[in-house]
Amino acid sequence: MFFIVPSTEAALTAGFWLDNQGQYLQNKTIILLDGESASMNWSVFSMNAPTTYDVSLLNDQGVLLLSFKSGVDQGDNFGVTYLEQTETIDKSDYVNPGIYRIRTFASDKYSSYWEDLNLVVLSTTPVVSDIPNQIKDYGEAFDVFDLDNYVTDIDNSNNELSWTFSGNNNFNVNIDSNNLVTLNPANNWWGSETITFTVTDPDGNLAFDSMTATVRQPTNPPTVIITEPRDGDKFATDKDIQFIAIGTDPDGQALTYEWNFGDGSTANENLTYHSYNQSGSYQVSVEVSDQIFTRSDSISIEVYNRTFNISNLNSYQDNQFSIVNSNFYRGTSLYVGFNVYSLLNSSRAINQINTVRMYNAYTGLGDVDLLPYNGTVNGIQVVDGQSTNPDGKYYYFLPTIPLDDYLLGDSFVFVFTFKDKGADHTYLLVKVLNNELVLSDIPDLILRAGQVYSLDLNDYVFDVETSDRDIVWSFQGNSAIQV
Repeated sequence: MFFIVPSTEAALTAGFWLDNQGQYLQNKTIILLDGESASMNWSVFSMNAPTTYDVSLLNDQGVLLLSFKSGVDQGDNFGVTYLEQTETIDKSDYVNPGIYRIRTFASDKYSSYWEDLNLVVLSTTPVVSDIPNQIKDYGEAFDVFDLDNYVTDIDNSNNELSWTFSGNNNFNVNIDSNNLVTLNPANNWWGSETITFTVTDPDGNLAFDSMTATVRQPTNPPTVIITEPRDGDKFATDKDIQFIAIGTDPDGQALTYEWNFGDGSTANENLTYHSYNQSGSYQVSVEVSDQIFTRSDSISIEVYNRTFNISNLNSYQDNQFSIVNSNFYRGTSLYVGFNVYSLLNSSRAINQINTVRMYNAYTGLGDVDLLPYNGTVNGIQVVDGQSTNPDGKYYYFLPTIPLDDYLLGDSFVFVFTFKDKGADHTYLLVKVLNNELVLSDIPDLILRAGQVYSLDLNDYVFDVETSDRDIVWSFQGNSAIQV
């Protein structure tokens, strides 16, 4: 490049920088790429010699870096100074990219004058920045990204740049012909690695940026099942319905629950209650999350208009339905009686279709159906759960409460009654108890000195729920006898 510096006059005559076409540089700026050079023609004119002059290079803070030419001209026979010369500025002068000033200065015995030209040297080295970090779950794919989005180079196009990478010990890194990067972590590995991407331009200039790729420690997804209600269960409007979901996480992480009851209502507990004010079929779902994975379960239920009322619901310990009791041991029988009335006219509702079942009140597990009772109750013949002369009272029973642990503790007896598209439902809380051990008749022994005696303790203990091998024994009081 070639630039002309017009004469700088000690008489303070204004001057302007000219380009190599002789046109004024309105912004007084030369822009070079790093490594380029520029030639400039400078001149000094004064009619009052001697004239001091200097052509120098300064940084953007005004600090002198070097002087191209300087001296004192004594002028000609008429006391006139006129100097003109061409100087070249190159990489050895400005060294690094940046902003500089080229200053031409002149002074004589009356005045001084200087003119600055801005020199902007642009870096030709590529610039790479802001490659984003990525954090993924174990087994989750990493995002493909384009290196072209993170590099700038003023004198080379992206397809003239070449890329390499380093730092990847547990990642397979691939850069395709379009500079798209694919990251694949090693199997059975999790953790973080810093991967450095280096770009090289055709002149060998380098630039780099790093990103961190992280694989979270693997977690197993949770599971969830709706244990209550059962799929297809039926209910009445305007009565609370119990909903229970059991979620488990193999890694022991805390779970959150989100119910959707199919009518626009939601809840966020694993055990909750909800009622419907309109009849219809509803799809109920629950979703659990361990903050990484989510799993769901769903059921369908049917809701009918409530046109009946279940009353006098009680549990009994005897088949005459006379001794009310709410505590029952496993392995014993449970009896339930209730009345059904019409809400329309308060008449006793006969020949109802009933569902009576029992389940754990907190887990929804252990679901077992009660059977319609058949027999004589207080002199009344009962067939299929109601009197042969129907009076709106119904009788159900469970011959044997199961011995497993599902119903142990608080349990609900759920009753649903239905007829002619009308219904009602209700719940009765009972408690299922663990039977106590029965230990008896361990014989007294009289032993002779040195005599050894053995007996099988299992012959003297009975537990209806627990096998002999699961019973734990201890002893005491043997001060003189080794047991």
